[in-house]
Amino acid sequence: MSKEIWRDVQGYEDYYQVSSMGRVKSIPRTVVYSNGKVFNYKEKIHEGWIDNGYRSVSFCKNCCTKNFQVHILIARAFLGERPKGKKGKHVRHKDSNPLNNHYKNLAYSSVKRNAKDRAGADTENYGERCGNSKLTFEIVNEIRTLKASSKITNQALSIKFKVFRNTISDVILGKSWTPEKYTTYVEELEKQGNIKAAKRIKKELKIIAPKVWVTWLENRK
Repeated sequence: MSKEIWRDVQGYEDYYQVSSMGRVKSIPRTVVYSNGKVFNYKEKIHEGWIDNGYRSVSFCKNCCTKNFQVHILIARAFLGERPKGKKGKHVRHKDSNPLNNHYKNLAYSSVKRNAKDRAGADTENYGERCGNSKLTFEIVNEIRTLKASSKITNQALSIKFKVFRNTISDVILGKSWTPEKYTTYVEELEKQGNIKAAKRIKKELKIIAPKVWVTWLENRK
């Protein structure tokens, strides 16, 4: 399946679908409410939020709202129902990245196997993995690059990215999304022998610490 395939979410047919690439969307539909009002819902991709390292979404049907973990929805749609017994207790991520919900990266597994994967993975809740984070690695990169390469104000940045001005200030001054903290994570993981996670964090470090911003920050001090 190189092409993105969409399938209905069981129990939410005609409401929501999930894709082979790990995305979630609502289906265009017309709803007539009890008061006679008619509302046309457009197709929408749902980003959801990060909860304990996993992406989650909220579905609404018949005025009832329920939360679901995306990887479980993807597995059910593309891998079929859970196997009976121990092998179907969990849905594991083959590459140990809980945010990679491509169906080929998922597999049903035992509790023991899933625990082993998590022990060898980097599940630290930092950066965009924090459930309450409104920023991503790419947005932090853009904020820092814009500030370092133009005369844009913090107020303008807060409006552009829809966050508080204090949030912008902390990102720009390196008080949040701290490169030093990421470097510490890398060193700790390398000592533990977790090279895969260390390499990934090094890539994330390059994203949140663009050279133009690093130079600008050093000149500012």
